[in-house]
Amino acid sequence: MTVLSTNIRRLRIELGFTQRELANEFPDITTSAVTLWENEHAKPSIDNLIILAKIFGVTVDELICNSTAETMNHQKERIKQDLIEAWSKIEATEKMKNQFNSWAIKERVEFLLTIDAVLNSDSNDPKDTALRNILAGEGTKNEKKRTRNKKAVRIVKSANRKKRAS
Repeated sequence: MTVLSTNIRRLRIELGFTQRELANEFPDITTSAVTLWENEHAKPSIDNLIILAKIFGVTVDELICNSTAETMNHQKERIKQDLIEAWSKIEATEKMKNQFNSWAIKERVEFLLTIDAVLNSDSNDPKDTALRNILAGEGTKNEKKRTRNKKAVRIVKSANRKKRAS
């Protein structure tokens, strides 16, 4: 038996459904269709797979894959990537905080004014827009990734330019 047919049968039995009861959950499926699915003589349509997944309380992936372990591994990997991204943000924030704390009061004020100017500007410059989105906690993941490391450098350079000009 295939994974799909095995899972349909296993999940149906776990829920305590007969083939007839499962078929009654569908608007146009008969008991014989469920029998065909379980005996590998037919496969449910995509729409019926979605309905089956909802009935069984699983995802379509879990229904057609070997086990929930594959889905769990995918979720673990996604969580791991989110944690790595969050840690990178924390490290970047710490670096900026350390840099900020090493500045004199005048440099700190210039830095904060630069941030304020970028946030309140109407500039259509894509870099300013991306930076505003990042500082406001918006934007796509790609924008965040592209600007995360460049953000501190740009702001510091801008503050240094203003410092030299005054």
